[in-house]
Amino acid sequence: MKALIIIPTHDHASLLPLAVRSAQEQTEADVGIAIIGDGVGDDTRSAVAPLLADPRISFLDLPKAGRTGEVHRHRVLADENLAADFITYLGDDDLLLPDHVEVMGETLARCDVAHSTQTYVDEHGVCHYDAMDLGDPEWAQMEFVDSLVSLTGLSHTLAAYRRLPYGWRSTPPGVYTDQYMVQQFLAQPWCRMGCAGVVTVLRFPSSMRPSMTAEQRYDEMSTWADRLATDEGRNSFRATMEQTILREASVIRRRAINFERRVIQLTTDLSTSSDALTSITDTLASATTAHRSEVEQLTRQVAEFETELSAMSVAYRQLRSTRALRLRDALVKNRLLRALLARKS
Repeated sequence: MKALIIIPTHDHASLLPLAVRSAQEQTEADVGIAIIGDGVGDDTRSAVAPLLADPRISFLDLPKAGRTGEVHRHRVLADENLAADFITYLGDDDLLLPDHVEVMGETLARCDVAHSTQTYVDEHGVCHYDAMDLGDPEWAQMEFVDSLVSLTGLSHTLAAYRRLPYGWRSTPPGVYTDQYMVQQFLAQPWCRMGCAGVVTVLRFPSSMRPSMTAEQRYDEMSTWADRLATDEGRNSFRATMEQTILREASVIRRRAINFERRVIQLTTDLSTSSDALTSITDTLASATTAHRSEVEQLTRQVAEFETELSAMSVAYRQLRSTRALRLRDALVKNRLLRALLARKS
Protein backbone atom coordinates (compact mmCIF):
# COMPACT_ATOMS: atom_id res chain seq x y z
CA MET A 1 0.00 0.00 0.00
CA LYS A 2 1.34 3.39 -1.00
CA ALA A 3 1.29 5.96 1.79
CA LEU A 4 1.25 9.74 1.89
CA ILE A 5 2.62 11.43 5.00
CA ILE A 6 1.05 14.86 5.46
CA ILE A 7 3.02 17.35 7.58
CA PRO A 8 1.11 20.59 8.26
CA THR A 9 3.41 23.44 9.34
CA HIS A 10 3.17 27.07 10.38
CA ASP A 11 6.01 28.35 12.58
CA HIS A 12 8.33 25.50 13.60
CA ALA A 13 11.08 26.21 11.08
CA SER A 14 13.87 24.74 13.20
CA LEU A 15 11.96 21.58 14.14
CA LEU A 16 10.38 20.80 10.77
CA PRO A 17 13.52 19.22 9.21
CA LEU A 18 13.74 16.77 12.13
CA ALA A 19 10.12 15.73 11.64
CA VAL A 20 10.66 15.36 7.88
CA ARG A 21 13.80 13.29 8.45
CA SER A 22 11.79 10.81 10.51
CA ALA A 23 9.33 10.55 7.61
CA GLN A 24 12.15 10.00 5.12
CA GLU A 25 13.63 7.15 7.15
CA GLN A 26 10.59 4.87 6.95
CA THR A 27 11.19 1.17 6.34
CA GLU A 28 8.36 1.24 3.81
CA ALA A 29 9.82 2.52 0.55
CA ASP A 30 6.61 3.52 -1.25
CA VAL A 31 5.99 6.76 0.64
CA GLY A 32 5.22 10.32 -0.42
CA ILE A 33 5.67 13.32 1.89
CA ALA A 34 3.52 16.44 1.56
CA ILE A 35 4.55 19.48 3.60
CA ILE A 36 1.56 21.83 3.76
CA GLY A 37 2.49 25.39 4.67
CA ASP A 38 -0.20 27.34 6.49
CA GLY A 39 0.93 30.96 6.36
CA VAL A 40 4.62 30.15 6.90
CA GLY A 41 7.43 32.68 7.16
CA ASP A 42 10.67 32.94 5.19
CA ASP A 43 12.48 30.94 7.86
CA THR A 44 10.26 27.94 7.13
CA ARG A 45 10.69 28.38 3.38
CA SER A 46 14.46 28.36 3.88
CA ALA A 47 14.22 25.22 6.02
CA VAL A 48 12.12 23.43 3.39
CA ALA A 49 14.24 24.35 0.36
CA PRO A 50 17.02 21.76 0.84
CA LEU A 51 14.45 19.08 1.71
CA LEU A 52 12.95 19.31 -1.78
CA ALA A 53 16.01 17.55 -3.17
CA ASP A 54 14.18 14.37 -2.16
CA PRO A 55 11.72 13.68 -5.02
CA ARG A 56 9.27 12.14 -2.57
CA ILE A 57 8.75 15.52 -0.90
CA SER A 58 6.37 18.24 -2.08
CA PHE A 59 5.71 21.64 -0.51
CA LEU A 60 2.52 23.67 -0.73
CA ASP A 61 3.16 27.25 0.36
CA LEU A 62 -0.38 28.46 1.13
CA PRO A 63 -1.78 31.47 3.03
CA LYS A 64 -3.07 31.12 6.58
CA ALA A 65 -6.50 29.51 6.62
CA GLY A 66 -8.81 28.53 9.44
CA ARG A 67 -7.20 27.54 12.68
CA THR A 68 -4.48 25.18 11.41
CA GLY A 69 -5.04 25.20 7.66
CA GLU A 70 -7.52 22.33 7.69
CA VAL A 71 -8.93 23.25 4.27
CA HIS A 72 -5.44 22.98 2.76
CA ARG A 73 -5.34 19.31 3.73
CA HIS A 74 -8.65 18.75 1.99
CA ARG A 75 -7.24 20.39 -1.14
CA VAL A 76 -4.48 17.77 -1.22
CA LEU A 77 -6.76 14.81 -0.49
CA ALA A 78 -9.42 15.88 -2.99
CA ASP A 79 -6.88 15.98 -5.83
CA GLU A 80 -7.95 13.33 -8.34
CA ASN A 81 -4.33 12.78 -9.34
CA LEU A 82 -3.30 11.82 -5.81
CA ALA A 83 -1.69 8.38 -5.88
CA ALA A 84 -1.95 6.97 -2.37
CA ASP A 85 -3.78 4.14 -0.66
CA PHE A 86 -3.69 5.64 2.79
CA ILE A 87 -2.78 8.84 4.59
CA THR A 88 -0.91 9.31 7.85
CA TYR A 89 -0.23 12.59 9.62
CA LEU A 90 2.85 13.99 11.34
CA GLY A 91 3.07 17.16 13.42
CA ASP A 92 5.97 19.43 12.49
CA ASP A 93 7.38 19.10 16.03
CA ASP A 94 6.92 15.32 16.41
CA LEU A 95 8.74 12.18 15.26
CA LEU A 96 7.80 8.95 13.52
CA LEU A 97 9.60 5.73 14.29
CA PRO A 98 10.96 4.06 11.12
CA ASP A 99 8.29 1.34 11.02
CA HIS A 100 5.31 3.66 11.48
CA VAL A 101 4.08 3.54 7.87
CA GLU A 102 4.63 -0.22 7.72
CA VAL A 103 2.65 -0.82 10.92
CA MET A 104 -0.19 1.53 9.97
CA GLY A 105 -0.47 -0.07 6.54
CA GLU A 106 -0.93 -3.47 8.18
CA THR A 107 -3.50 -2.02 10.59
CA LEU A 108 -5.49 -0.30 7.83
CA ALA A 109 -5.80 -3.59 6.00
CA ARG A 110 -8.55 -4.45 8.50
CA CYS A 111 -10.10 -1.01 9.18
CA ASP A 112 -10.75 2.43 7.67
CA VAL A 113 -9.18 4.67 10.31
CA ALA A 114 -6.40 3.81 12.74
CA HIS A 115 -4.15 5.47 15.26
CA SER A 116 -0.85 4.63 16.82
CA THR A 117 -0.37 4.02 20.52
CA GLN A 118 -0.35 7.48 22.07
CA THR A 119 3.08 8.36 23.49
CA TYR A 120 4.66 11.70 24.34
CA VAL A 121 7.56 13.30 26.18
CA ASP A 122 6.70 15.82 28.89
CA GLU A 123 8.61 19.02 29.65
CA HIS A 124 10.88 17.10 32.04
CA GLY A 125 11.94 14.57 29.41
CA VAL A 126 9.79 11.75 30.82
CA CYS A 127 7.94 9.48 28.38
CA HIS A 128 4.24 8.84 28.89
CA TYR A 129 1.71 6.47 27.42
CA ASP A 130 -2.03 7.13 27.03
CA ALA A 131 -3.99 3.89 26.98
CA MET A 132 -6.96 4.11 24.61
CA ASP A 133 -8.36 2.42 21.51
CA LEU A 134 -10.97 4.00 19.22
CA GLY A 135 -11.74 0.50 17.99
CA ASP A 136 -13.55 0.06 21.31
CA PRO A 137 -17.06 1.60 21.03
CA GLU A 138 -16.86 3.03 24.55
CA TRP A 139 -13.59 4.82 23.77
CA ALA A 140 -15.07 5.98 20.47
CA GLN A 141 -17.98 7.61 22.29
CA MET A 142 -15.55 9.40 24.60
CA GLU A 143 -13.94 11.09 21.57
CA PHE A 144 -17.14 13.13 21.23
CA VAL A 145 -16.45 14.59 24.69
CA ASP A 146 -12.65 14.72 24.95
CA SER A 147 -9.86 14.81 22.37
CA LEU A 148 -8.13 11.45 22.75
CA VAL A 149 -6.18 11.05 19.52
CA SER A 150 -3.54 13.50 18.33
CA LEU A 151 -2.91 14.35 14.70
CA THR A 152 0.50 12.66 14.73
CA GLY A 153 -0.06 8.98 14.05
CA LEU A 154 -3.65 9.37 12.88
CA SER A 155 -4.11 7.38 9.65
CA HIS A 156 -6.94 6.56 7.27
CA THR A 157 -7.47 5.10 3.85
CA LEU A 158 -7.99 7.55 1.01
CA ALA A 159 -11.14 5.67 0.00
CA ALA A 160 -12.66 6.17 3.46
CA TYR A 161 -11.81 9.87 3.41
CA ARG A 162 -13.54 10.37 0.10
CA ARG A 163 -16.73 8.79 1.47
CA LEU A 164 -17.01 11.51 4.13
CA PRO A 165 -19.66 14.23 3.76
CA TYR A 166 -17.12 17.04 4.28
CA GLY A 167 -13.54 15.96 4.91
CA TRP A 168 -11.14 18.46 6.46
CA ARG A 169 -12.88 21.80 7.09
CA SER A 170 -12.55 24.83 9.34
CA THR A 171 -13.09 23.79 12.95
CA PRO A 172 -15.56 25.66 15.19
CA PRO A 173 -14.41 27.10 18.55
CA GLY A 174 -14.22 24.75 21.52
CA VAL A 175 -13.16 21.68 19.53
CA TYR A 176 -9.67 20.48 18.60
CA THR A 177 -9.07 20.33 14.84
CA ASP A 178 -8.01 16.68 14.83
CA GLN A 179 -10.87 15.76 17.19
CA TYR A 180 -13.35 17.41 14.82
CA MET A 181 -11.99 15.32 11.95
CA VAL A 182 -12.07 12.07 13.93
CA GLN A 183 -15.64 12.78 15.05
CA GLN A 184 -16.67 13.00 11.40
CA PHE A 185 -15.28 9.52 10.79
CA LEU A 186 -16.93 8.16 13.94
CA ALA A 187 -20.31 9.52 12.84
CA GLN A 188 -20.28 7.26 9.76
CA PRO A 189 -21.98 3.90 10.41
CA TRP A 190 -19.71 2.17 7.89
CA CYS A 191 -16.44 3.41 9.42
CA ARG A 192 -14.23 0.80 11.12
CA MET A 193 -11.83 2.21 13.70
CA GLY A 194 -8.66 0.53 14.94
CA CYS A 195 -5.52 0.92 17.02
CA ALA A 196 -2.12 -0.38 15.93
CA GLY A 197 -1.29 -1.33 19.51
CA VAL A 198 2.36 -0.53 18.81
CA VAL A 199 4.44 2.54 19.69
CA THR A 200 5.34 4.16 16.35
CA VAL A 201 5.29 7.90 17.15
CA LEU A 202 6.72 10.25 19.74
CA ARG A 203 5.14 13.63 20.42
CA PHE A 204 6.59 16.74 22.06
CA PRO A 205 3.47 18.80 22.93
CA SER A 206 4.03 22.55 22.58
CA SER A 207 1.43 23.12 25.30
CA MET A 208 3.86 21.57 27.79
CA ARG A 209 6.76 23.75 26.66
CA PRO A 210 5.58 27.38 26.81
CA SER A 211 8.84 28.63 28.31
CA MET A 212 11.27 26.65 26.14
CA THR A 213 13.17 28.52 23.43
CA ALA A 214 13.37 27.29 19.84
CA GLU A 215 16.98 26.26 20.47
CA GLN A 216 16.03 24.25 23.55
CA ARG A 217 13.26 22.51 21.68
CA TYR A 218 15.60 21.71 18.80
CA ASP A 219 18.20 20.23 21.15
CA GLU A 220 15.56 18.09 22.86
CA MET A 221 13.98 16.84 19.64
CA SER A 222 17.28 16.22 17.83
CA THR A 223 18.55 14.15 20.76
CA TRP A 224 15.49 11.94 20.52
CA ALA A 225 15.70 11.81 16.71
CA ASP A 226 19.29 10.56 16.88
CA ARG A 227 18.34 8.02 19.50
CA LEU A 228 15.42 6.65 17.49
CA ALA A 229 17.52 6.47 14.30
CA THR A 230 19.39 3.38 15.54
CA ASP A 231 18.13 -0.11 16.29
CA GLU A 232 19.69 0.03 19.73
CA GLY A 233 18.04 3.37 20.48
CA ARG A 234 14.62 2.22 19.28
CA ASN A 235 14.83 -1.01 21.24
CA SER A 236 15.82 0.93 24.34
CA PHE A 237 12.96 3.38 23.81
CA ARG A 238 10.39 0.64 23.32
CA ALA A 239 11.69 -1.21 26.36
CA THR A 240 11.30 2.01 28.33
CA MET A 241 7.77 2.44 27.02
CA GLU A 242 6.92 -1.16 27.94
CA GLN A 243 8.10 -0.45 31.47
CA THR A 244 6.09 2.77 31.45
CA ILE A 245 3.01 0.93 30.25
CA LEU A 246 3.40 -1.75 32.93
CA ARG A 247 4.00 0.89 35.60
CA GLU A 248 1.00 2.97 34.59
CA ALA A 249 -1.14 -0.17 34.21
CA SER A 250 -0.11 -1.10 37.75
CA VAL A 251 -1.10 2.34 38.98
CA ILE A 252 -4.44 2.12 37.17
CA ARG A 253 -5.11 -1.35 38.61
CA ARG A 254 -4.20 -0.20 42.11
CA ARG A 255 -6.53 2.76 41.79
CA ALA A 256 -9.27 0.49 40.45
CA ILE A 257 -8.88 -1.87 43.42
CA ASN A 258 -8.91 1.04 45.88
CA PHE A 259 -11.92 2.48 44.11
CA GLU A 260 -13.72 -0.87 44.29
CA ARG A 261 -12.94 -1.13 48.00
CA ARG A 262 -14.20 2.37 48.52
CA VAL A 263 -17.41 1.55 46.69
CA ILE A 264 -17.90 -1.55 48.87
CA GLN A 265 -17.29 0.51 52.02
CA LEU A 266 -19.67 3.23 50.87
CA THR A 267 -22.28 0.57 50.05
CA THR A 268 -21.88 -0.90 53.54
CA ASP A 269 -22.09 2.55 55.13
CA LEU A 270 -25.17 3.31 53.06
CA SER A 271 -26.80 0.06 54.17
CA THR A 272 -25.99 0.82 57.82
CA SER A 273 -27.34 4.34 57.45
CA SER A 274 -30.45 2.95 55.78
CA ASP A 275 -31.02 0.53 58.67
CA ALA A 276 -30.53 3.35 61.17
CA LEU A 277 -32.94 5.53 59.24
CA THR A 278 -35.50 2.72 59.21
CA SER A 279 -35.13 2.32 62.99
CA ILE A 280 -35.56 6.05 63.53
CA THR A 281 -38.57 6.08 61.24
CA ASP A 282 -40.16 3.18 63.15
CA THR A 283 -39.49 4.94 66.47
CA LEU A 284 -41.02 8.13 65.19
CA ALA A 285 -44.01 6.19 63.88
CA SER A 286 -44.52 4.53 67.29
CA ALA A 287 -44.11 7.84 69.10
CA THR A 288 -46.53 9.47 66.70
CA THR A 289 -49.10 6.73 67.32
CA ALA A 290 -48.71 7.09 71.11
CA HIS A 291 -48.95 10.87 70.92
CA ARG A 292 -51.97 10.63 68.67
CA SER A 293 -53.70 8.38 71.23
CA GLU A 294 -52.81 10.79 74.05
CA VAL A 295 -54.10 13.74 72.06
CA GLU A 296 -57.36 11.93 71.35
CA GLN A 297 -57.77 11.17 75.07
CA LEU A 298 -57.09 14.78 76.03
CA THR A 299 -59.54 15.93 73.38
CA ARG A 300 -62.25 13.74 74.89
CA GLN A 301 -61.48 15.08 78.37
CA VAL A 302 -61.68 18.65 77.12
CA ALA A 303 -65.04 17.86 75.52
CA GLU A 304 -66.25 16.40 78.81
CA PHE A 305 -65.02 19.44 80.73
CA GLU A 306 -66.76 21.72 78.27
CA THR A 307 -70.03 19.80 78.70
CA GLU A 308 -69.71 19.91 82.48
CA LEU A 309 -68.87 23.61 82.40
CA SER A 310 -71.90 24.27 80.23
CA ALA A 311 -74.15 22.45 82.70
CA MET A 312 -72.65 24.38 85.60
CA SER A 313 -73.24 27.62 83.78
CA VAL A 314 -76.91 26.76 83.30
CA ALA A 315 -77.28 25.81 86.96
CA TYR A 316 -75.56 29.00 88.03
CA ARG A 317 -77.89 31.09 85.94
CA GLN A 318 -80.87 29.23 87.36
CA LEU A 319 -79.57 29.76 90.90
CA ARG A 320 -79.07 33.45 90.37
CA SER A 321 -82.54 33.71 88.89
CA THR A 322 -84.13 32.03 91.98
CA ARG A 323 -82.30 34.23 94.48
CA ALA A 324 -83.29 37.36 92.62
CA LEU A 325 -86.96 36.34 92.79
CA ARG A 326 -86.76 35.83 96.58
CA LEU A 327 -85.08 39.17 97.15
CA ARG A 328 -87.74 40.93 95.12
CA ASP A 329 -90.58 39.39 97.18
CA ALA A 330 -88.82 40.43 100.39
CA LEU A 331 -88.45 43.98 99.16
CA VAL A 332 -92.11 44.15 98.19
CA LYS A 333 -93.17 42.99 101.66
CA ASN A 334 -90.92 45.56 103.30
CA ARG A 335 -92.52 48.36 101.29
CA LEU A 336 -96.05 47.31 102.39
CA LEU A 337 -94.98 47.15 106.04
CA ARG A 338 -93.47 50.61 105.91
CA ALA A 339 -96.60 51.93 104.28
CA LEU A 340 -98.93 50.56 107.06
CA LEU A 341 -96.73 51.93 109.82
CA ALA A 342 -96.75 55.29 108.21
CA ARG A 343 -100.58 55.44 108.19
CA LYS A 344 -100.89 54.49 111.89
CA SER A 345 -98.65 57.23 112.93
